[in-house]
Amino acid sequence: MYRGIVLTGTQGSGKMTIARVLMQCGNFMLVPAVTTRQRRDDDVQGEYSYLTRDEFDELAKSDELLTKVTYGGFSYGIRKQDVEQISENSVPILIVSPESARHLTASFELKSGYEHDNKYMTVFLDAPDGYLGERLGARGAPTLLQSEREERRTDREQQEQQEHAIYSLRNVDVDDTANLILALWDLSSRGGVLSGRLIRLMLKCGMLLDGADLEQVSGASYDLCLGDEYFKGGRLCSLAENNPILQVAPYDYAIVTSREGSVFPRDICARFDLSNSLFCQGLILSNGPQVDPGFRGPLFCLLFNTSSSPVMLKRGQHYATLEFHRLIEPTALYAGKYRGKRLIDYLPANASRGAINELKKELEQVRKEATSLQNVLWLLLTVLLAIIALFVAR
Repeated sequence: MYRGIVLTGTQGSGKMTIARVLMQCGNFMLVPAVTTRQRRDDDVQGEYSYLTRDEFDELAKSDELLTKVTYGGFSYGIRKQDVEQISENSVPILIVSPESARHLTASFELKSGYEHDNKYMTVFLDAPDGYLGERLGARGAPTLLQSEREERRTDREQQEQQEHAIYSLRNVDVDDTANLILALWDLSSRGGVLSGRLIRLMLKCGMLLDGADLEQVSGASYDLCLGDEYFKGGRLCSLAENNPILQVAPYDYAIVTSREGSVFPRDICARFDLSNSLFCQGLILSNGPQVDPGFRGPLFCLLFNTSSSPVMLKRGQHYATLEFHRLIEPTALYAGKYRGKRLIDYLPANASRGAINELKKELEQVRKEATSLQNVLWLLLTVLLAIIALFVAR
């Protein structure tokens, strides 16, 4: 069980607003921060203690600060005694910078395996540029230029900060974000299959899948849609509006991608399987069904046609179903070589000469030889019948 909630993230993403909503919904208490900046118009009584530079430095020297950071020319911190004073019946909420969050979030020690030692449930908040611009503009901060937005979005340091948190949320709707954090807190000591309600909340807040459609959520799963990129017949191909059909011939295979991309947190994995309609047509899903916690990137699967008839797949159709499982504790992020890669990066150099392709060629050769043998047999049978007919005629 976590000791409290840490809210961190992009400047202007609504951390304080979310904390205020949480305090109205349950036994949550905000741990006041100390700062050397001046009071702002939107500051609420009790959320900050305003100190001089000397007073702040004295707290830092005497090791009375749990966290400290300098941002925008001002110092911010949280006193240890302010956290300790919150009663056991209340949940402390700490609002800190991404750098400070590193000292309060998950640590993993390799003993007999990864040991869970998370003191706080850390949530990284981000928001669309328009939302951030409005928030920062209301504070009198300069509006971000497009080039600055792109630099901030692609900055490797921010990506690492997001990955260091247990959860990374996109705060578009305050109620959705707060409700999801409340649900995650309530489930913090439990695992199991995610319900449709939780899946929808997570998708709204930018978790689980990129490019998701809420209409594809069912009672306890998500229906994946066929993406454009696929590998078939030794070639990397793409579906398009004027070419929307993928045909898998009998005893042939195709490696297909999903329209959605995965953005899993560290305590959620998924298992996927083929849709019943395609299974009944003779397709089977041939690769491993699990998506690891923390995996980010496109989802792929190999479809093999075991039937004697071609199977048609249409661009964007439901072809597989994802079932999400919440772990009983967070684990290390997936850091394998396929993270964030495209389909072409998965394919080995000899993909066009792989075992299945070679088998297909051999089967095709056997089919041709069988057809030739069949033709010879028919010819011999015809000659034999002709000879018999001559003898009968006599």
